[in-house]
Amino acid sequence: DEHGFKFVDEATTPYFADGIIYDKAVTYSDVSGGGLLGRQAIGINADKMKALQAIEDSKDQELVNQYENTYGRPPHTDKVLIAWAKNNYAESTLKAYQALFDKDFNLSEIFSNQVRFEDSGKLEVTSESPLADRAESL
Repeated sequence: DEHGFKFVDEATTPYFADGIIYDKAVTYSDVSGGGLLGRQAIGINADKMKALQAIEDSKDQELVNQYENTYGRPPHTDKVLIAWAKNNYAESTLKAYQALFDKDFNLSEIFSNQVRFEDSGKLEVTSESPLADRAESL
């Protein structure tokens, strides 16, 4: 609304999503149920989360480089960002963003290399297969 709040019906546990912190409980006086009011996150840490969301959406190394040039520290070691995320119900979201690239700002290889088997799908395991493959198939 015009005051910067957004309402989510039926939610009861505070959370962070799309740059909005949902944490103000609302209950109804005439019926059972309630919800949460959310407010737009603001400040440098909110900007970092927005940049990390853009990286997640695009999986683009150039955006990772921009993040490095702008903020200088990866989210893995940014203690202020980690504390902010913990205090604003964004801890799980931040952990997901941390998986996008490593501490040296290299995009995770899962986005550029095949990290499982060729042809994907199910691996055929026979009695001649290596022991490790046979053990994994159990």
